[in-house]
Amino acid sequence: MKKNQPNDLFFSFSPASIFSVDPSCYSDPTLPVNRIKAQLNLWFVPDPPRHHAIPPDDPSCTKLTGTDNLFGRYINGVRPDSAACTTSATPCGGADFGQFVHIEQDSVSRDKANWNQWANVILGAFPIPLHITAPEQQVVM
Repeated sequence: MKKNQPNDLFFSFSPASIFSVDPSCYSDPTLPVNRIKAQLNLWFVPDPPRHHAIPPDDPSCTKLTGTDNLFGRYINGVRPDSAACTTSATPCGGADFGQFVHIEQDSVSRDKANWNQWANVILGAFPIPLHITAPEQQVVM
């Protein structure tokens, strides 16, 4: 966990402006970051109280938006590929906005006792469609 966020146990983010966060960027409940936050609130019971934040929720998160992360830049559509080293991701927008999510956690949350909860968070946020079968069960025509 970053030392400048002492009250937050989880941070999830997608690219947005580094210096300010437009809450409307995050208004779509289907964005991966919002789906993960909803599942964190469901699976990590607030005892002790936990704060699951995305940038519009907490001013200390506004610099944690992934625009300076090379992988985040690439996933979020910085093109050509070579520009990802020097070009920030598009703040709040672009066709690929929200495709990169990074989660910061405190050390307690990474404890082995919480691994099942984390699995439930990810499976709840990104459920496997029922019509998908295992590769060995798929029929190739």
